[in-house]
Amino acid sequence: MFRLKESEERAFKSLSESIISHPDYQSMKKLRAHGRLTVFDHSISVARCALAMNRRLKLKADEQQLITGALLHDFYLYDWHDARIDVPLFKMHGYTHPFTACRNASERFELTGMEKNIIESHMWPLTLRTLPHSREAWIVCLCDKIIATEELFKR
Repeated sequence: MFRLKESEERAFKSLSESIISHPDYQSMKKLRAHGRLTVFDHSISVARCALAMNRRLKLKADEQQLITGALLHDFYLYDWHDARIDVPLFKMHGYTHPFTACRNASERFELTGMEKNIIESHMWPLTLRTLPHSREAWIVCLCDKIIATEELFKR
């Protein structure tokens, strides 16, 4: 839907390089997300979608915070397919992973309040208590849903 042009791809690489090159970020290549795709691939796709959406729709989001939040929105660093299913509903991966991702990201990167909100609110409305507070958070929330839906249908 929202794909990057060549000049936008260069901007994306400049904005994302320090995160993508981090060894813990690289470890996401081993974690499966939706279908056969990895969490690494999914997160990169969400970040590219966010940048393209921001530029196409002239939303005037802060691109560094937008890309940082998008890249780290699923930085939970475990295989959720191995999670126990006999836990209460609100302790399941879909509800808890944004907070785990934010904690992990905060331990490895210096994050702004906006970037933390982007990560913690990307599952809204599933996580009702964490509403997106910025246009950047709303863009990532929407792009995550668009990309996840595309990935599920490409199985």
